[in-house]
Amino acid sequence: MFSQQGVGADGNPTSNYEEFNTGNFVPNLLLDFATGLFKGNKVEVNGGVFKNIRSPNGSFKIDEEGNIQIIGELSTSMNGTRIEISPKTNSIKMFNQDNNEVGRISFMTEEWMGTTNYYPRVFLRRFSGNNMIDEIQTTGSSINGYSVVGSNYLEYNLGPFGLIFSENGKETKRYSNK
Repeated sequence: MFSQQGVGADGNPTSNYEEFNTGNFVPNLLLDFATGLFKGNKVEVNGGVFKNIRSPNGSFKIDEEGNIQIIGELSTSMNGTRIEISPKTNSIKMFNQDNNEVGRISFMTEEWMGTTNYYPRVFLRRFSGNNMIDEIQTTGSSINGYSVVGSNYLEYNLGPFGLIFSENGKETKRYSNK
């Protein structure tokens, strides 16, 4: 069963439903009772149960167990304050109202004894307008950060060897781990 209105081979709306079997007519609504196939241009549903949902190109899937798979970028907003998940960079990024990247979770790569290892890394940043004034970077083995206070650039590093403070690139204090 199908609707008498649809789209012709030229892509324009038509009611030439007689052309259905020739491939020159695609109905707006198709119900195949033998196979259970339902096709429609617009669907509004107030309730129901859906199984194995996917987009036509396979970039979005929900299986029967409720597992969701998204292939491609995901953003909570087009611009301004938002969170973006990127499969290209394997990262989660946070942006403020001025489109500055204020947070990122990503992987760092390390070559060690012939093996490539991927470790998590977290960045958090604070801005005044478009000027970054603070940053903290956390990895599995260290915490590094800096703040701009007036004309001074203050840094710190906490890692396996201890805690180190610097001002304008010059070490000011060190606390060893021993």
